[in-house]
Amino acid sequence: MDASGVAKSRKRGLRIFLLSVILILVGLVAIGLYASGPFIHRIIQAKLQEMVSDHLNAKLEMGRIKYDYPFGVTVHDVALVTPYQEKPLVLASFKELRLQLTRLPFKQGPLQIERIDIDSPTIHLIRTTEGFVGQQDLIRSEKERESLEAPALSEMFQLKHLQITGGTVMYEDHRLPDQTPSAWRDLNVVLDTSPQEASYDFNFTGNSGQLASIAGEGQIDLDTWVTDLKTFSVQTRIAPDETESPLPPEITQWLNKYQIRGNAQLQLSGRLLLNQWQDSQLNLALKIENATGIYPDFPDPLQDLDINISGTYVNSSVNLQLDFFGARSGSMGISVSRCNVLVNRKTMQWTASPLRVAVAYVPTQITRSVLDQPATLFVVAKATQLDSPTEVSVDLTGSSLTLPNLNDELKLECVVDYHGDSVVIRPSVLNGLGGRTTFDGWYHVPTRLTELKSNVESLSLSSLRSLLIPTEDRQLEGRLNAQFSARMTGTDPRTLIAYGKARVSDGVFARVPVLSNLASFLRIGEGFFVARSAFTRFRVEDQTVYLERVSTSTNAVRVRGDGRIGFDRSLDLRLFVVGSGDWAQGVRQTGIPLISDLGGLLAGGAQRVVSGVASQFTTVRVRGTLDDPKIIPDPAPVITDPIRKLFESEE
Repeated sequence: MDASGVAKSRKRGLRIFLLSVILILVGLVAIGLYASGPFIHRIIQAKLQEMVSDHLNAKLEMGRIKYDYPFGVTVHDVALVTPYQEKPLVLASFKELRLQLTRLPFKQGPLQIERIDIDSPTIHLIRTTEGFVGQQDLIRSEKERESLEAPALSEMFQLKHLQITGGTVMYEDHRLPDQTPSAWRDLNVVLDTSPQEASYDFNFTGNSGQLASIAGEGQIDLDTWVTDLKTFSVQTRIAPDETESPLPPEITQWLNKYQIRGNAQLQLSGRLLLNQWQDSQLNLALKIENATGIYPDFPDPLQDLDINISGTYVNSSVNLQLDFFGARSGSMGISVSRCNVLVNRKTMQWTASPLRVAVAYVPTQITRSVLDQPATLFVVAKATQLDSPTEVSVDLTGSSLTLPNLNDELKLECVVDYHGDSVVIRPSVLNGLGGRTTFDGWYHVPTRLTELKSNVESLSLSSLRSLLIPTEDRQLEGRLNAQFSARMTGTDPRTLIAYGKARVSDGVFARVPVLSNLASFLRIGEGFFVARSAFTRFRVEDQTVYLERVSTSTNAVRVRGDGRIGFDRSLDLRLFVVGSGDWAQGVRQTGIPLISDLGGLLAGGAQRVVSGVASQFTTVRVRGTLDDPKIIPDPAPVITDPIRKLFESEE
């Protein structure tokens, strides 16, 4: 080829090259204009909305869309909306959603996503008696997806990284009164996965400010929604004064009730079926350590509180187990042995193992209060279900109270039934204090009305005095037998109404204020005024004990009468007194060495002291208070048949 031909060829090649460059530049500009134009934005929006609607009965609403060629997509102001009670309900919202695709968005088929970054997402869950709001029929069934020819989720995702920044998750349980919502704010989550077709291995960590942290790892199948949790843990600080908590409201309500403050750790593992959660199989463990709390009516707060609870959820059955409970409150220590409750959520039938509680109490100083004496309480509670899940029978047989200062043990045989709005105490027995007490009763929850019947058999007065008034040195012996019935609304003493009778036999009770003052009034030595028996028939109403009949016999006199004793300890009694013909023998039977009266007794002087009483009928009024009774002379009435009958028998 000559020189001119070569020149022409070069010119032709240069023109082809320049034309190719121009075409490429025009194509790039066209693609850029196409990608940045509204057309590609509509394609991306349509594919994202189709991906959601193919699998959820929900709609994805979006604001501004930005496409960063070739694989970047940014969507602003995203909301996932589902119909609820004929109104739109926002299930979740995102301030900004950034996606990294694995292929161009305008190719056939769904978007294929490799990376997701979400800024400021908000999820609000509300639970009612009908379930979670908006949850029903949210996930489309397999039949629905087939009719829509929806691609599998594994065709949409090749996910390797998910990051959430500044997220908020709110959970409210409207079934609970005065609930504390569960909230995770400033939630940051990083999830790295290793995709294997539809199955993804994942691990993630997150936190909610300084309040709590989460971590987990496992595997999820996007097509079956099956998640295998290897571990999922939540560590949080418990503070009852917080308006929100990272723990579920069901747990928070219980923690707030007892003002528990400390550190908690919640762990989950097992298989979670997101589309059929009732068929999930989960293991749960809750641990609370080094906590404090408050228990109603306890004078001191709970300290050194440790609680370990574990449980399983399998085939709709919940098995909760209390592994350990221990706490200290002032001079008291309490521990609970292992027990468990199994609940079938489908049938709502449940069973429970026996609950054993040990309480040791060693006060720093013994006082007159029955609660301020050394004691060890063992409670054995066996709960069984009655006709419905809310009807419970609790067998407390085997429970006992050990009283070291009495060298005695109270043993309980008792069964309590709960029927919705009423609590029934079956005929029960309390053995101890040298005798036996039987009782039964009924409590109506809505009105707080309580009815109780009891029968006391041969209770030791000396043991009873040591229990109720351990510092009292007054001699008090004898056997108490009593029967009574009572009813009261709540704890209001003004509503108390009671009827009954009580008898003391084989008694020796000296220096009783009323009897001592009566002995002084009659000018009889107090040593001769030792009661051997007593009886009363009474009724209680209007905060007053009305003694319809009261009688006692001492070694010197017999006393009969009636009257009233107020709840404020006020007295108003009328007593009839006659001398006892067998007073000397009665004195000797007491076995009390009465040194000051011994000389008079041997010399016959004591006979002269009481002979006047033996031959006359004396009437007095007793007023004042139980601690300071006043004896007031009362004109002796004519001895009528009713008065005479007062002395025919003790009762």
